[in-house]
Amino acid sequence: MKTGFKILILLGVTLLAFGLSFISQALLLPVLAFAAFMAAEWGLWYALPVLGAVAAGSLLSLGTDPGGLASLVMLALVLIILTVYLKKRFPHRYCLLALAAVLTVGMYLSLTLTAILRGDKPHADAVAMFSEVIAEPITAAFAADKVTAASLTEYFAEIESLIPDILMPMSLLSAEIYALGLILFLRLFSRLFKVTPAKMARLRDWRLPRTAHWGSLILIAAIVVCFIIRLERAAAVAFTLGIPIVSMFALQGFAFLLFMLSVPGAPKAARVLLFVITALLFPYSLAFLMFFGISEQIRPRRAYIVKMLEDLKREEEERREEDEYEKYGYVRRKKDEKDNNDKENE
Repeated sequence: MKTGFKILILLGVTLLAFGLSFISQALLLPVLAFAAFMAAEWGLWYALPVLGAVAAGSLLSLGTDPGGLASLVMLALVLIILTVYLKKRFPHRYCLLALAAVLTVGMYLSLTLTAILRGDKPHADAVAMFSEVIAEPITAAFAADKVTAASLTEYFAEIESLIPDILMPMSLLSAEIYALGLILFLRLFSRLFKVTPAKMARLRDWRLPRTAHWGSLILIAAIVVCFIIRLERAAAVAFTLGIPIVSMFALQGFAFLLFMLSVPGAPKAARVLLFVITALLFPYSLAFLMFFGISEQIRPRRAYIVKMLEDLKREEEERREEDEYEKYGYVRRKKDEKDNNDKENE
């Protein structure tokens, strides 16, 4: 690709990054992924204008608000991690862990740091923002109907009471989703620009390390201890530590079901249906998937199924050869086998 065309792409990405920095971090993340791709494939300086645009947009929209600065640092670290990941091609899981950690801390601090430095409770600004942006406008829209307005007021009050416990867990869950999405975006950009991405195991073959259950047991023990000692925010700790457990085993359960729906003879539409049902029933589908994930961790079955299918294929081939020998007095070789034998004889 010519340098002039690369510069035009860089200009468009820079302008897009500047505009999105006023609107949404979630929409900005794929742009940062593309900036990391440009930096890794075309030169590190390609990332600088994009990072500068993000910084300018963030400072213009949020000023020097501590939460905004924490968000800006998070975005810069995401760009650095992705660039190093592409340049060094280290394992995907390390990139995912690093991204999840940076995004979790960054999103949490962007919502709480200003309140903490002001001397308030960490969740104070998040509760106020929920009340001003969502609760009050919706309640005001139904002010004419006193019964509905009263019900909405009670409902939103219950949600506000949950915010202190779910703020960190939701930051962690969002970070996991964003981290995985960033890796997939990088692979998409690599394919679009005909760059060979680092090898990645197919999702249907993915499984947790054999020792993952021990780490989960440690996290569960920590949750129990928090409730035993009556920690003030025991529920928040339980949600935060529980999300990695649920998400890991749910992903393994999803991979197992995808594998089962990918065996020969399984309808392709069933795999699409699995994705659709998981998305529509989220987060309740996680409990269903986690069951299969834990079952697969206790008793791995995919390796056994693969071996069984290979044995069946070999038996079918042997039976075919026996039938051909009885019918023709010889066994016809497949074209690939014949070509390989011809090459060996040359």
